[in-house]
Amino acid sequence: MSGGLIGSRPESISPEGSFIPLAEEIKKAVNVPVIGVGGITDPRFADEVIRQGKVDLVAVGRALLADPDWALKAAKALGQNPKQT
Repeated sequence: MSGGLIGSRPESISPEGSFIPLAEEIKKAVNVPVIGVGGITDPRFADEVIRQGKVDLVAVGRALLADPDWALKAAKALGQNPKQT
């Protein structure tokens, strides 16, 4: 679930997980997995919104583009021991 912002960001949208509240409402109305987006960079935030059932998955595209090791770092931050190749 995305709002497709281009350019400036409206003040009413929070920086981390800006579309999670909208995705949460859509999740209540549909029977398919819902992915939340919106500037998600903190693995603990991503984990929490999934655990709370607000969304089924999160998208972290820009975080991965900025840091290709983001997933490994996220796993470690969440107490996992990922295998590196």
